[in-house]
Amino acid sequence: MTAIIRLVAAFLLAASFVPAVQAQSLFPGQDAPAETTSPQEERSAVDLLIDVISDDAARAELIERLSAAQDASEAATLAPEDAAADEDDSFGRRIATVTQDLAATITDDIATFWARLAAAPNTFAGLSSLSPGAFISAVSDLLIIFVVTVGVFIALRSRAKIRFRRFGAEADGAPVAKAIGLYFASAALDLATVLCAWVIGYVLAATLLGGYGSVGIRQSLYLNAFLVVETLKVGLRMVLSPSTRCLRPLPIGDRAARYLSTRIGLIVSIVGYGSLLIVPIVNRQASYAAGRAVTAVLALTVLALALWMVLRHRRDVTRWLIGEDRGIKRRGSVRFLARNWHWPVLIYLLGIFAVALAGPSRAIFSTLFTSGQVILTIVAGIAVAGLLTGWMKRGIALPDALTQRIPLLQSRVNKFVPAVLFVIRTIIVIFVVAVALDALGFFDLREILAGDLGLRLTGTTITVVLVLIVAFAIWLALTSYVEYRLNPAYGQIATPRENTLLTLARNAGTIALVVVTLMIVLAEIGLNIAPLLASAGVLGLAIGFGAQKLVQDIITGLFIQFENAINVGDVISAGTATGVVERLTIRSVSIRDVSGVYHIIPFSSVDMVSNFMRDFSYALIDMGIAYREDVADAKRAMHDAFDELRADPEKGALILDDMEWFGVDAFADSAVICRVRIKTVAGQQWAITRAYNEILKRIFDARGIEIPFPHQTIYLGERKDGSTQTFHLTRDDKDAAAE
Repeated sequence: MTAIIRLVAAFLLAASFVPAVQAQSLFPGQDAPAETTSPQEERSAVDLLIDVISDDAARAELIERLSAAQDASEAATLAPEDAAADEDDSFGRRIATVTQDLAATITDDIATFWARLAAAPNTFAGLSSLSPGAFISAVSDLLIIFVVTVGVFIALRSRAKIRFRRFGAEADGAPVAKAIGLYFASAALDLATVLCAWVIGYVLAATLLGGYGSVGIRQSLYLNAFLVVETLKVGLRMVLSPSTRCLRPLPIGDRAARYLSTRIGLIVSIVGYGSLLIVPIVNRQASYAAGRAVTAVLALTVLALALWMVLRHRRDVTRWLIGEDRGIKRRGSVRFLARNWHWPVLIYLLGIFAVALAGPSRAIFSTLFTSGQVILTIVAGIAVAGLLTGWMKRGIALPDALTQRIPLLQSRVNKFVPAVLFVIRTIIVIFVVAVALDALGFFDLREILAGDLGLRLTGTTITVVLVLIVAFAIWLALTSYVEYRLNPAYGQIATPRENTLLTLARNAGTIALVVVTLMIVLAEIGLNIAPLLASAGVLGLAIGFGAQKLVQDIITGLFIQFENAINVGDVISAGTATGVVERLTIRSVSIRDVSGVYHIIPFSSVDMVSNFMRDFSYALIDMGIAYREDVADAKRAMHDAFDELRADPEKGALILDDMEWFGVDAFADSAVICRVRIKTVAGQQWAITRAYNEILKRIFDARGIEIPFPHQTIYLGERKDGSTQTFHLTRDDKDAAAE
């Protein structure tokens, strides 16, 4: 019995300290928790226990209750059997049980919240115990150190602002790396001014105020509050940058940046100095009840200021969200959300207001801290997204030397900028939402990331991103090398065969890289690609049977490329078309004929390819002379015409050998055909033929060598009586006058 009584006494004593421990865990950093049980309350609890022990009736009732509790614990040990029996319950019954428990929990929470809200005015009753004189005397001790630290800080800030403006002028139009460096340099300088003022304040407190080498508790409270508050303001100025527009990551104007910096800085000062300086002093000088009341007053002041800012500037924020000042026209749901953004914010602030009135006093600043963390996360996400957007809108500028060697590299890289920006924005949104939900207590982000699922998810994400980056780098290197190799301004000029093979290699490499990358990504995600590969093989076999023509095109195209039969720029005859090859793939050849018609010819329909531009060509000229002309004179004239053609600097460079005289090739109806052949550079035979014919015509005319042409006999016809029609000749009046 004595052991049971001691156990009950220990339980009651431990239970009396539970609220204190809970309150201290809600808001650490205070001098002492407000909910700590007073010694009078502890003695009254012990006296009550002694009364229970000394009273026989009360002791008997206590023993009876302990026996009932023991029976309940024994019943709980038999609960698995009952639980096994409950496994036969229907799914609907289990859902009903869960919803019943949830409804009961929500009802209890609402009732508890309403009871606390009804008792909220009692929180401000602690202000009556606050003595203004004692509080003022306690704060007056901090006047000297306050004036010194603030004065030093203002002086250093005024000097730093000049440097901030110089940083902003240097960052205007500067490269991205330099602008980022100036941005962090300005933040470091701003933080250095805070640390310098804080160190000077500590030195002053340790040397001139109080005992030498010791710092009073109030001075320490103020200096620590100064360091925390001003460091938070440094982070705020990094986001808003009120004095330097070029270092501002948010797309807002100078006036809005200065206004937000001032108002949010005021809120940070109220929360920081209130919780870290004023409340501890009130707790020590007056009472914990007065500290709770001051905490509630400060929290409500911050909430009232936030409500006033939202209501006063809701239209300005709406115009900024819609983008009217920046020439952006947002439509649909985005415009609706931009016009009604203040309603969810007001509801959230009113919810915090209710929590501040109904919740524990230590939970007020905890709620404000959580809200500030959420707002800071959202603003940081917007700032990072805005910074990346501004950087990527300007595009990526490559060095001029590299651009000259690979002209399309810069445009090719910048084509992927919108896609990369979309992915980065999506990641930022997910991160901001996750951090905000973690701050609001919906889940523990650290625990999730440290768990098996989080580690697997982050590892897979990092691996997939690295695979995609490596694949993109390989593709970019492949295409850039092909472009550089085909650039005639640098290196050795590529032959038509190299041009064709490099183009085909680039296309084939791109397809292979996409397939391999897709397989690796699917494998990293966790999908088993073995069935996919087997299915792809079966599908390829089915496609092969159903598309034999396509397979024939590809196989024929491969052999044509291996045999170097066709290159881009060649003049060929394939099928029924003759023209210049403009495009060559593994399946077809595209030809544009002399009339400008574009022909696409599959290789499966090509029985023979005639290439007019392989190695060298011949200009074959058949010249007809009259039967009465001497062949020797014609031969001499044709050699003279060739000598004149070869003496031409432009045309002579295209002739590879002497003219070949084949002699009399045929006796036509009205002419004797003399044939010659001139060896030329591949593809220049038509130009040499035209130039040679022009010279030969002039020489034949000069030497009186007749070039025959068909003659016609005009027959007017006869009537049945043998007479013919009358043939009338008329003369022009001008010809008659001249005659």
